[in-house]
Amino acid sequence: MKTPAATTRFSAALDDARTHSTHRGTGPVPSLPRDIAALLRPALTDITATVTSEVRRGVPAFAAERHAATVSDAAERAIRHFVDRTEDPRTDTGAFTKYFHELGVRDLHTERPIIEPLQAAYRLGTRAAWRSVARLAHDSGVASSTLCQLGEAVFAYMDELSALSLAGHTQSHARHADSVERYRKELLVTLVNAAHPIPAMTILRLAQAGRWQVPRRVVAVAVEPRPDAAMPPTHVFDNRVLADFDTASPFLLVGEDDLVVLNELTAAVPGSRAAVGPPAALSETRESLRWARHTLRLVQCGILPNVEVTWFDQQLSTLWMLDDPMVVAELAGRVLAPLDAISRRQRTKLSDTLLLALETRRDVARMAQVLGIHPQTVRYRLRQLDGLFGRQLAERETRFAIELALRAERTLWSAD
Repeated sequence: MKTPAATTRFSAALDDARTHSTHRGTGPVPSLPRDIAALLRPALTDITATVTSEVRRGVPAFAAERHAATVSDAAERAIRHFVDRTEDPRTDTGAFTKYFHELGVRDLHTERPIIEPLQAAYRLGTRAAWRSVARLAHDSGVASSTLCQLGEAVFAYMDELSALSLAGHTQSHARHADSVERYRKELLVTLVNAAHPIPAMTILRLAQAGRWQVPRRVVAVAVEPRPDAAMPPTHVFDNRVLADFDTASPFLLVGEDDLVVLNELTAAVPGSRAAVGPPAALSETRESLRWARHTLRLVQCGILPNVEVTWFDQQLSTLWMLDDPMVVAELAGRVLAPLDAISRRQRTKLSDTLLLALETRRDVARMAQVLGIHPQTVRYRLRQLDGLFGRQLAERETRFAIELALRAERTLWSAD
């Protein structure tokens, strides 16, 4: 039984060792007298059991029974290697390095944050091992100076273990991220280039490998960055987004329920313009992208308003009218031919009057109010139009074609 004085000396030595270890550098593990190895080797089993128990009790991630063998194996390997290297600094470290390097990547594919509990286990396990080692060394009469060296070595050893696992985790995470990104690119190319329905298993395989949750319907977003701004790396978005910013016409794909990511896009690329295509089944992704890009081109040409985000479904009438400019021009050339005989200025006035007459069914009072002219002037213009178009304005199908042509013409003129 130890005397109070002995206990006090042990506590002081223990505190001194901890103080030394707290201020340790990042250099090699301090060398220790070789007889320390002979002192510790018989206690390997007991120290391993103590460390295993402490880690499983103190780190919830390793508390389950299925982790008992792994924790015990890691503890036994670490303690045995420490003792072996204390006895012979030339001890081969190849298998040791490989084992603790790979510990950092054990559960990478399950998306569990393995590295944080592993680092906690190293810290907790090292403190538990140090208490056992320090008490054994003190009881065996090891000098306080050697005890301080031992504490320095134990905690420096923990840093070594921690660094090995962290390096393994970081390297594997980088390789895994590259692999995931490749699958996401492949999925993106498959979706936007498919001319025929894509087998569901193909999409599912690529989506799982690329960490993309397959939505019921997808929306394409065409992007035009500000001329002096670079597109952000795709990792600024979460896994809901598939993006290709390396192409001359950048775009992204997102589930129709996840369009909130547009806020992230406008924040990441200030001053950019984007056009949102229609929601589409996965097999029709390229159609959504086609319409998104077409909508963005109309913004770039000045036909649609220059706003930060343009929505396809809010511009349906304009997009429909201008889907085929050649057809629109042919239609306008035919049904509006009677206006070719008058001047541009007069044509503008009569075109506005004719479109309003078709919209209001010749409500003279309302037309006068909208146009800001006298009702008599409205009647005069209507007579001019009747003289130019004759019986054509009495035919329903012709009236519809004229109204469509006038709307398309007004849209195109507004962009000039």
